[in-house]
Amino acid sequence: MIEIRQMSEERLKSIDEKLSVVIKLLAINVVKDKSDLEQIKFLQNFGMTSNEISPIIGKSPERIRGILHEKRKKGKR
Repeated sequence: MIEIRQMSEERLKSIDEKLSVVIKLLAINVVKDKSDLEQIKFLQNFGMTSNEISPIIGKSPERIRGILHEKRKKGKR
């Protein structure tokens, strides 16, 4: 029984990893023609964090946060 449960957990982990790759590939395709800010906002609306967005758009998490900060700062003027 323990072996079956462990195998199921391993299988679930494998499926989760594959789904993560599929999600990233779909996200790249959807945001490819948008500006950096539009890409970030779109992906954030789907609940992604700066760390998750980073490899999709090719910017560091710090740069992503910087872009959002710049936008908020411009909006207050």
